[in-house]
Amino acid sequence: MKKLSVKIIVASFLIFAVTTIIPRITFMMFKDLPAQDIVQSDIFLLAMALTAILSLTLFMLAMKYMIINRVRTISYATKQIAQGNFDLQVSVKGKDEISSLSADFNQMVHELKANEYLNKEFVRNFSHEFKTPMSAIKGYAELISQGNLSKEEVYEYSNIIAVEASRLSNLSKNMLQISILDSTSIVKIDQEFNVSEQIRSVIQMMQLMWEKKNIELNIDIEEIQMVSNKELTYEIWKNLIDNAIKYTPENEKIDISLKCENKNIIFEITNYGISIPQSDQEHIYDLFYVVEKSRLKSSSGIGLSITKRIVDKLNGKIYIESGNESKTTFKVVLPKTLITS
Repeated sequence: MKKLSVKIIVASFLIFAVTTIIPRITFMMFKDLPAQDIVQSDIFLLAMALTAILSLTLFMLAMKYMIINRVRTISYATKQIAQGNFDLQVSVKGKDEISSLSADFNQMVHELKANEYLNKEFVRNFSHEFKTPMSAIKGYAELISQGNLSKEEVYEYSNIIAVEASRLSNLSKNMLQISILDSTSIVKIDQEFNVSEQIRSVIQMMQLMWEKKNIELNIDIEEIQMVSNKELTYEIWKNLIDNAIKYTPENEKIDISLKCENKNIIFEITNYGISIPQSDQEHIYDLFYVVEKSRLKSSSGIGLSITKRIVDKLNGKIYIESGNESKTTFKVVLPKTLITS
């Protein structure tokens, strides 16, 4: 039985016990008269009326104290929240259902307040990420439009404009992808494909990037036929491999492995030469969060955030291991709704 129901029942019994005093007093006053005469008397009818009024009044007061006032307080607080006041907290009294509702309400307000801060932080970060390439494009376009540059300068500045335009395009695509992921509750997991071949395709696509930095790739990939969402898994491998190449110094190495284990597929990628502090690991999947911003200006801090969202949508897990050693490992575990070859 619910705690609030118990309170109501107990209050009803107490009210019943209190209000029966009036009829008892009436019978005591006229104890010498026959019971039938007492019941038919006007005084008895008046006593019954007083008993009913007192019972109803006490019951209404009890309901007002136990339920109505508390619900009214939550209703008022809800209206305040709707107006943007996130500093409000509802008093939690007792341990019944309304107390739980009040506690949940306070938790909701706390989360909304945190989200309000995150939304403001998001706007600031997105504005910065958007403004930087736009400023570069505008600045170099104005220099070119003046018409007093050499061919070499025009070529150089045009390349910079192209790079920044590409960066802006990628930012827009990534933000659109995040919006789609956040608004999609269920993703289709019905495509059968060779995930091993998919990963090798990503590695080949990024060949110029890792060859330019003279990075050694150690690849250990099992042949696996997987049933999942082909487009989303491709984004996982692309983001993680791209991230590893970006953060790996020249002449270092990257280890990439894929295997099946306990009805799961396990993808691991380790890049050497740099580790991620524990303080940064806690925020590594936050949108626009970049480790060592001064060292890596080309990163927008979106790739890992997208990767985490995709892994969650596919009912998987992603882990990071980076300690005192100069290396960082990302591990993705996806459920084996798949077929191994």
